[in-house]
Amino acid sequence: MHTKEEKLDHAYYANEILCRLETHYGNLPKVSETVRPQDSLTVARQKELTRQLQQMTNAEVYSWHIALDNIFKRGEHWCPNIAEVCFEMRAAVRGMKEDKPIVRIEHTAQTDFAGIWTNTPEVDRMKFFKRYSYRDVPPATRYIATSWFKKNGFTSDQIEEMISES
Repeated sequence: MHTKEEKLDHAYYANEILCRLETHYGNLPKVSETVRPQDSLTVARQKELTRQLQQMTNAEVYSWHIALDNIFKRGEHWCPNIAEVCFEMRAAVRGMKEDKPIVRIEHTAQTDFAGIWTNTPEVDRMKFFKRYSYRDVPPATRYIATSWFKKNGFTSDQIEEMISES
């Protein structure tokens, strides 16, 4: 298996791509008009494609055969240019990535302790922490409950005793 940091021989892959294009289409892709006169068209194509491959990730370079298969399947009767080949190579890698699974949030029924506390009659409020665990009740409702107990004359020891019974 290839590693992520592995240096690739981009010229080798450029040559493989150009050979396959020539085999399939009988001609090679066009090159930009900026070709120097001392370079032949074959060398210019090779240099241009090598330069493009150097800007790609290793996975994109390795996907060259998938990209060319996709181009051939479209049934075009002319040779694609280098930019189209590179675009298809990048698209092939995007298509190979596994879709991330959609994380579903489990909606659990949450008890509205604040609503229960406010709607509970005063007689039943003393048994509130017997019905519901003190740890399950949110801190804000605990504070309101203990302040109500203090306001109605309960001592701290009595409040602790009510809470610890849960």
